[in-house]
Amino acid sequence: MINLLIVDDETSIAELLAEVFSLEGFNCDCSYSGNQAIQKLADKKFDLIISDVKMGDGDGPSLLNHVKTKDLGIPLIFITGHSEFTENELRDQGALQVFYKPLDLDQFIQEIKVISKTLS
Repeated sequence: MINLLIVDDETSIAELLAEVFSLEGFNCDCSYSGNQAIQKLADKKFDLIISDVKMGDGDGPSLLNHVKTKDLGIPLIFITGHSEFTENELRDQGALQVFYKPLDLDQFIQEIKVISKTLS
């Protein structure tokens, strides 16, 4: 089972994604800021992180930098509505994939399932 951390300061989005991915067989946990996610990473092992880019209390790129600096080896996928970073910049920083809001939820689920199969 894939341990998935979903990070978004829009709690309704994080909780919806957690519910949907739980139904798909993922073990999901939510954080509502990058800093909160960093605290969870200290206590629990995750196989994959889906994170918003722009958040008030610790943004997605800071979270990605933490994952890389601590050599946690956890792939990070960004979701964003708008960002000062381009997709290429986010990928250059180490993001595995970038998806744009509003998400096509069915397509997003399928793509995450494909990615998760490479992790198990």
